[in-house]
Amino acid sequence: MKKALLSAVILLGALVAFGPLAQAAEKAVEGRSEKSKGRTEGRADRIEMMTKELNLNESQVEKLKAVQQENMTKMREMRKDTSLTREQRNEKMRALMEGYQAKLKAILTPEQSEKWQKLNAQRMQKRKKQ
Repeated sequence: MKKALLSAVILLGALVAFGPLAQAAEKAVEGRSEKSKGRTEGRADRIEMMTKELNLNESQVEKLKAVQQENMTKMREMRKDTSLTREQRNEKMRALMEGYQAKLKAILTPEQSEKWQKLNAQRMQKRKKQ
């Protein structure tokens, strides 16, 4: 009888102690999935914005989607590589972004490219003000 009562008290104590931890972990996982949804929606929104602002044709949109997907995959792999130092990772990220910009420039016409650079500069100015 005493053992059963002691077990029940220990079990109750564990539930009270670890219940909030389990809820917090569950919320963190939900937050991560919502955050990744936001990234996916952000990429889709960017493609939609570029299509509208730069008047992209279907071929350009498909090429842009492929380049963005490739870029995101490489970035994800780079973030997982724990053997890189912070400087190495930053240098690789910089090179990856330069490659992305070059591929983007190859997809766009000269007029679209010029307009994209101006839009990007405006976006960067807004970010600096925030």
